[in-house]
Amino acid sequence: MGDSQLTSIPIKNQAREYKMTVEPKRKSHKRGAHEGTIYQRAGGRWTGQIMVGYQADGKRDVRTVSGSTRNETRQKLDELRSRADHGLIGDAAKERETVEGYFARWLEATKATVRLSTYQHYERIVRLHVVPALGRKKLRVLRPDDLQRLYGAMLGETVRSRPQQKSPATATYSPKMVHHLHSVLHRAFGQAVRWGYLTRNLTEAVDPPSVPRREMHPPDGMALGKLLDVANANAATYRDALKAGKSPAEAAQQHGDRLAALWTLAVYSGLRQAELLGLKWEDINLESGSLTVRRILSRVQGVRGTEPVFGETKTAKSRRTIGLPSEAVQGLRAHKAQQAAERLAAGIAWADYGLVFSTHLGTPLHSRNVLRDYKKALARARIPESFRFHDLRHAHATLMLRAGVSMKIASDRLGHSTIGITMDLYTHAVQGMDMEAAEMVQRALRG
Repeated sequence: MGDSQLTSIPIKNQAREYKMTVEPKRKSHKRGAHEGTIYQRAGGRWTGQIMVGYQADGKRDVRTVSGSTRNETRQKLDELRSRADHGLIGDAAKERETVEGYFARWLEATKATVRLSTYQHYERIVRLHVVPALGRKKLRVLRPDDLQRLYGAMLGETVRSRPQQKSPATATYSPKMVHHLHSVLHRAFGQAVRWGYLTRNLTEAVDPPSVPRREMHPPDGMALGKLLDVANANAATYRDALKAGKSPAEAAQQHGDRLAALWTLAVYSGLRQAELLGLKWEDINLESGSLTVRRILSRVQGVRGTEPVFGETKTAKSRRTIGLPSEAVQGLRAHKAQQAAERLAAGIAWADYGLVFSTHLGTPLHSRNVLRDYKKALARARIPESFRFHDLRHAHATLMLRAGVSMKIASDRLGHSTIGITMDLYTHAVQGMDMEAAEMVQRALRG
């Protein structure tokens, strides 16, 4: 007979015999120290109770939890006790707060502390991934395994590669995308701890998927030289067409390359694309051959598509002054004269942003159009399209280090926040130089 069954006990009396039905006793278990009351009910589930304080009327505030195992119930009691110790119990608003409600509050507070493009990135991740999966759950009962299941679901979920597709594609969310989600959750839950909604950052108990590092294969010096030679020749064709009275659009159609100076500066400076597109002539010193990075150009979602926004550099170290070789300075001088001709052709339609690299009307360049022109430049030089624009930065770093430039100088030029980032990214560039260093020491010693 199981514990959950009712027991009939015969009781004899002088007059008659009758039966009394008795509910079985709860299965007792010795209570551990400081864990509240834990017992197993007749059905097999475990129940725990703990006093977390007193109510407004002076009565004891006793909370009850349940679980399928004793250990699970104890963990829930521990969490209740921790919340009580941190003053999180008794605040009705915080106890009722849902994940969706908290993230709305967090996004609003974060908006004033980050760039608009960063805020829009956070908002998109919360709207598309956090709210649909977890939005209705109470924040206080959210557990690490809820996040782990979300990560697993995203990695196995079929998604549409384009919004207009009616049927899902076979692609899934990448580990890198899940890492972006993990980073946003880590920041948001860290704030939840500081605001008193949580006692710990849940992401610290969750393992995001590993992201395979993309192998760097930047173009070598010969390929880069060919790219710049062909681009500069086409830039000369473009400028000649402008002098002949052609419009910028007509001049560009004649195989002209109006952004040759951009490719040249990217190779010789190693600047990020957003830094290059944010440069103004006031940042360039053609006499001393140097430039100063003061801002970036990014895009944010507006009413009519994306809109250009100038913002702070990625880190404090990204705000830097670097020297330029003569070829880069010469290219900038030619580009400045070319821009003056475009300004003359535009007349009153010219928008004076003071940008080094702009459209033929002076307005900020869109990264999508830069990519289009860059691919054309690659095709003209017969260089594989797989060489991304960002690979020009990698090429600059690799060429520097292989030429013997110190890791510290390379890190400063690249604007990395720490030298460790440079070493981590470009260790491959100095492989094989260890033996050269050993030989140099011997030559210095022996002559």
